[in-house]
Amino acid sequence: MQKLGIPAPKSWIDLSDPIYQGHLTMTTPANSGTMQLMVENVLQEYGWERGWQILLETSGNLSSISARSSRVSDAIARGIVGAGPIIDNYAFNHQKRFDFVDFSYFDKSIILPAYVAIVAESSKRDTAAKFIAFLLSDEGQEIIYKSDMAKIPLSKEILRNNDELANNTEFILNSNEAYRRSEVVNVLFDQMITHNFPLMRQVWNEIHEAEKQQNRSPERIAATNQARKIASSVLISEKEANSPTLQALFMKEADQREYSDQALAVLYQWRTLEAEKLEQALVLLKETKSP
Repeated sequence: MQKLGIPAPKSWIDLSDPIYQGHLTMTTPANSGTMQLMVENVLQEYGWERGWQILLETSGNLSSISARSSRVSDAIARGIVGAGPIIDNYAFNHQKRFDFVDFSYFDKSIILPAYVAIVAESSKRDTAAKFIAFLLSDEGQEIIYKSDMAKIPLSKEILRNNDELANNTEFILNSNEAYRRSEVVNVLFDQMITHNFPLMRQVWNEIHEAEKQQNRSPERIAATNQARKIASSVLISEKEANSPTLQALFMKEADQREYSDQALAVLYQWRTLEAEKLEQALVLLKETKSP
């Protein structure tokens, strides 16, 4: 990014800027619990329609979609891509090894605590209690902070009273809503973005190229604006996503590997509709393209 003179992104809106086209990577929320909460954070902070608009525009800047969240930080550390959304401890571990890796929290980032507990049926309650006490001790907190776990400790002594992250966090995620519609958000992301990724990249590349042109005709401007609107619109409403009926359709039992035929039909419909939308946007862009 320094070599190309591209500034570091400071927000999700920044990630949707055309200057990052081909320089980003991210994983899918279906493959990463932390990514799922990041996506939900965008949807709740900016609203359903605007949130998906940001996510869809950002997807047009991706060079790849990673199967695992850890590969996002690996790709950045190797210089394959410039930036990507990632949980902080992955970035911290790469910063220990590579001085060119940077990391910053976006405004209103969510804090994801790491929990530890003793299960009710435990036969080793005393030993477990001692282990938890060790984790909470200064020695245990230092290991959590300085080892490859790289977690932010509770101990202010280790942080030297630096609790800026907690004090500057204003936005509170509605975790119940996020949990109830998590499967809907996951499959919607995959049908719109993951499974239409090559076409999605092509459409946004065409949009960005059109918007850079000088002296565009009114028809060209109108067509480009319409193509952008189509490419950045979400397939379903927030009311539909919050419907218990739709949520139940994509909830799997513990021993269930496949979706029901009804769920698969909905997934196919979404994937097909998204592809049709993107093809429509391409037609608009090509019809008024300058010779």
